[in-house]
Amino acid sequence: MKKGIPLKKLIQLKYPFKLPDLPKPPILSVNFTDACDLQCVYCNNPLFPYPRTMMSDEVFNCLLKNLKKAKINRVRIGGGELTLHPKCALMLKQLSG
Repeated sequence: MKKGIPLKKLIQLKYPFKLPDLPKPPILSVNFTDACDLQCVYCNNPLFPYPRTMMSDEVFNCLLKNLKKAKINRVRIGGGELTLHPKCALMLKQLSG
């Protein structure tokens, strides 16, 4: 915590509904894709309809623009297996920069 996230931010992340007056979301969850090439026994959605989708360049560019405008500095990547997206490495690099 010395160089990491301030305590107030950690509390906001853990209990966002207890602090309703936040000026902006402390974190944004993003899915690059809902595709997955695994068949995990613990999958919570093994019967998801096909075809699986990938985030488009237009949506990603809009996301980047709005993240900068809103000054949201924490993004959680989730969804399917994000490395199946053909531009995963580029997208992660752009999000981190």
